[in-house]
Amino acid sequence: LAQEFTARLVPLLMGRLREDALDRSNRTLRMIHASTEAFARAGTPEALFNAACQLAVEIGGYDACWIGLAENDPERLIRFAASAGRSIRSLSKLRLTWMDEPDGRGPTGTAIREKKVVLLVDLVRNEGFARWRDKALASGFRSCISLPFGLDEGPATGAFTLYSSNQTAFEDSEQGLLIELTANLTKALKDLTTRQERDAALMAGAMSEQKIDRLLTATGTVLYTLKLIEGRAVPVEISRSILDMLGYAPEDIRGSDWWRSHVHPEDLPQAELGIAHTCDGGHYVHRYRIRHRNGSYRWIRDELTLQRDASGQPSGIAGVWMDITEHRAAEEEIYRLAFLDPLTGLPNRRLLNERLGTMLNEARCNGLHGALLFIDLDRFKNINDMLGHTAGDAALTEAARRLRLAIRATDTIARIGGDEFVVLLAEAGNSAEAAAAHATRVGRKIIDAVTSRPVLIEGQKYHLGASIGFTLFPKPADTIDTLVREADTAMYQAKAGPRNVVMFQPVMHQSIVARHVIEDEIREALADRRFEVWLQDQVNDTGTAVSAEVLVRLRGRDGSVASPAEFIGVAESSGLIIQLGRWLLREACSILSRVGSDQPGYGLSVNVSPRQFHDPDFVSDVLSALDVFGVAPERLTLEITEGLLIQDTLEIARIMGYLADRGVRFSVDDFGTGYSSLHYLRHLPIHELKIDRSFIAQLPEDTSSGAIVEAILAMAHRLDLDVVAEGVETVDHVAFLRARGRMRMQGFFFSEPLNVTAWFKQRLNSVVPDDL
Repeated sequence: LAQEFTARLVPLLMGRLREDALDRSNRTLRMIHASTEAFARAGTPEALFNAACQLAVEIGGYDACWIGLAENDPERLIRFAASAGRSIRSLSKLRLTWMDEPDGRGPTGTAIREKKVVLLVDLVRNEGFARWRDKALASGFRSCISLPFGLDEGPATGAFTLYSSNQTAFEDSEQGLLIELTANLTKALKDLTTRQERDAALMAGAMSEQKIDRLLTATGTVLYTLKLIEGRAVPVEISRSILDMLGYAPEDIRGSDWWRSHVHPEDLPQAELGIAHTCDGGHYVHRYRIRHRNGSYRWIRDELTLQRDASGQPSGIAGVWMDITEHRAAEEEIYRLAFLDPLTGLPNRRLLNERLGTMLNEARCNGLHGALLFIDLDRFKNINDMLGHTAGDAALTEAARRLRLAIRATDTIARIGGDEFVVLLAEAGNSAEAAAAHATRVGRKIIDAVTSRPVLIEGQKYHLGASIGFTLFPKPADTIDTLVREADTAMYQAKAGPRNVVMFQPVMHQSIVARHVIEDEIREALADRRFEVWLQDQVNDTGTAVSAEVLVRLRGRDGSVASPAEFIGVAESSGLIIQLGRWLLREACSILSRVGSDQPGYGLSVNVSPRQFHDPDFVSDVLSALDVFGVAPERLTLEITEGLLIQDTLEIARIMGYLADRGVRFSVDDFGTGYSSLHYLRHLPIHELKIDRSFIAQLPEDTSSGAIVEAILAMAHRLDLDVVAEGVETVDHVAFLRARGRMRMQGFFFSEPLNVTAWFKQRLNSVVPDDL
């Protein structure tokens, strides 16, 4: 019975299987036929992939399918492109790759990587599908096939993967039909790509002429061609963008004379060489100005390229004009800001250094000498202070104009700051002597140009002066900085001396170095407390000391003592006099507070420099010193020079008046040697005059000195001013002065200057304080 049952059943099963296989093949065949029209309708790769998946499920009868595309990123991931059927979207959440690793050994990854069809008949038993088995079985899938597609050469573009609930699906005939379908998919994808590229090319071709015209117009570019005929370049064609660039239509351009007649005359000689340079080198770029129809000029960048005929002979030139007017203006503005002084338009320090470096190298090569002149305007500060910076700028502009006219076109003049100018004389002479003579002549010419007539500002006339120092080059150790420094040093010598034009000498630099040494010594002495207070008594008619002058000395590290003549001038010019003067005021008030109560009217005189007097904190410094030490203001006398009184009289009167109202006394030091006008004696709170020692030293032999002393005494008595005669050193001096009335005397005859410790011991018979 079993054998009979088997014999009857097997043919029935085999027949059923054949029917199922035939049915699947028929559906696949219908799917292929339907794909022809569906693929043709697809306009994008995405539409193509979706159509293939829909056909596989709806016509092919497969449970699910999807298309994955191979990415070329480092991980070689598979991108989920399209799908259809049940439970397939869950695959998009999985990490799938076509690399040879566990995540890439599934059917899709293997098909792409190995570019072959991968068939899994029984998913239950297939070990290679173990990582995805549970999800597939849960969805009812029992078999699958993955078919790669793409170009014949190179890696696969992607894979078409189909799933079936029938584990006997995908037999040989069905596989062949699916491979054919995949081939159609590849062909459709290629045709689609080709069609898109063709459409893009056709559209680009249709729009290219408009794009080129717009591009040429937007970039300010003109294309042109020239034909070479017997060495002459004749225009053949020119783009219409010339209308926007120069206002001319292409038909307006006729013959080579048009170009020649429109190039700027200054640029034409160099521009005409462009054709020859192009024929020689095959390519040439130059810049020049060309006239617009409205009469203005535009800067053009002209790039020419040589064209040759079949035999290799030059036949024409293709050229490009580019409008660089704005670019050129920007370059000029950058140059102006970087190299020119904004007020005068002269070269600035940066451009001066460049030209000086060039001249210095040329002088070393050709053996000729050059000169550098440093010019400082005299009395310019007066204009600035009186009228303000706008008037000062006008004066500087006029001075720069005159300086330009005073030098040669081959020379350079620069403004390097404030009222300072530098002139470079190229090839000043064959020898140092000739160069020095030439520089001196130019310097005098410059001074004449500046001083010959006044500067007119706001309807008023103002006179400027100039001091000039110069140096020659080349010298072995010359650099840009040393040459400017040498000329600057010589200029200060000119300003201080009788001559307005001075040549630099090495000894001048030695003097500058010495001043710097002294300045450093002053700074260190202030920090180390090495300044000392010395005092010299002032006596009355009976020889009794009633006051003293406060002096300052600098104690060197070696114990030597420097007098004020050695350092006061440097302290004044460097500004250190303010700090030194402030210290001296406090020391003077400290000494006054220690003078015994038996001499309550005893006073001290302290010299005040002009720079210290004009310091904003001067008044507060004086009052603070008096208050801190509890000193009566009338015991302090501030000695000022006549030179201070010729400056801002109103401001000086304000400062002196404020202190005088508090009781501080003022004395005019070295009276008779400075300011010739005596107007200030009536309008300023002056309490005392000090007759300069130069007059006392000549007494009684010199009758002129005697007459001056007598006149000062008579004037002081009439104005009720105290008088101090300094420099009294002999019996004759004392006798002469005592015979002429009441005054105080100061000098070696009565007492030499003593340090504060000795002064307390010998003159005041006081106990020296512990801290002295």
